[in-house]
Amino acid sequence: MKSIDALVIAGAFVVVGVAMGRRRRPSRRVTALTCLLALAVSVPSAFRLVRRALDISSANSIDHATLGALGSRQLAGAVPKMVPLSKVVVARVRQSIVKIVGDACGQRLSGTGWVIEQHLVATNAHVIAGVSRPEVVDRRGKHHFATVVAFDADLDVAMLRVNDLGAPSLPLVEDRSSREFAVFGHPHGRPLRVAPAALEPEPRIDGVGADIYGHGNHHRPVVVLAVRLAPGDSGSPVVNTRGEAIAMAFAIDPHNEPIGYALDASAIRDAASSVTGHPFSTSKCLS
Repeated sequence: MKSIDALVIAGAFVVVGVAMGRRRRPSRRVTALTCLLALAVSVPSAFRLVRRALDISSANSIDHATLGALGSRQLAGAVPKMVPLSKVVVARVRQSIVKIVGDACGQRLSGTGWVIEQHLVATNAHVIAGVSRPEVVDRRGKHHFATVVAFDADLDVAMLRVNDLGAPSLPLVEDRSSREFAVFGHPHGRPLRVAPAALEPEPRIDGVGADIYGHGNHHRPVVVLAVRLAPGDSGSPVVNTRGEAIAMAFAIDPHNEPIGYALDASAIRDAASSVTGHPFSTSKCLS
């Protein structure tokens, strides 16, 4: 396994993905255009951030794409100590969460996904970039081959069709009132973990920057959370106390690790609406 070390992105504020895996190549500590996800975010203070991948010793080498900063966003509120969802809601949501694995350019990758509609799984595009035959692992540990039916490198959203999954869907809503949530993910490719989360005071920001390959300028609605995420959590739904998904986690800040970033529901809905049933290419690997 190899890792991709980083990219310095000039811009306002760069956010990068947390899901896929590679081991470190010290000779490539800083290189150009090798980020998993580089996202310049419009915020009041301008930062320059460095993205690097960390070596993770687990069954699957899972990418921990993180942020380094000349300046860093400060956490305004504390991460909740307890999951705010009831046991009934947690049990119901767990049924809709899956792990996603696949091989790309000789490397085993892993991330999280969730059932957004019957037979349709949402995740980050960078989780499956370059994967020709992604697999969805259900809550019982059964592997299902999936067909990619949407792949948006600009928004960093992908949709997978799994006809025999048999899992309930998780409603997607634009929730502007709730403050406390839970993130359902597979950190380090391990069994499902439910992490408590809370919206930051300035929860939604406009992300303007490159696609997952470091090209172009694209807008993304980004949600800022107080939460502790880990490699493998990319693609995890951010769920409110009613058991509805309001966003999808994709990044962390290593200088303030309790700060997490997620794509707002509107971006996920745009990708879901583009599904036609025809297979999509997962494009090229990120390395």
